[in-house]
Amino acid sequence: MRDAPDEAEDDDLNQAASKTWAFFIGSQDAGDPSAFLVDTPGHICFITAEITHPRI
Repeated sequence: MRDAPDEAEDDDLNQAASKTWAFFIGSQDAGDPSAFLVDTPGHICFITAEITHPRI
């Protein structure tokens, strides 16, 4: 979790085709819909990849 933000920033600065996504198991805060609550940090996953589509 500590390296993912730096990797995403580096990719953005270098205009890399890959992007970083964050996946987690948690719940949305009832008082602040922009905040998400995660009880177990082990349930957070960052994936950096380039999405490719097949040519037709």
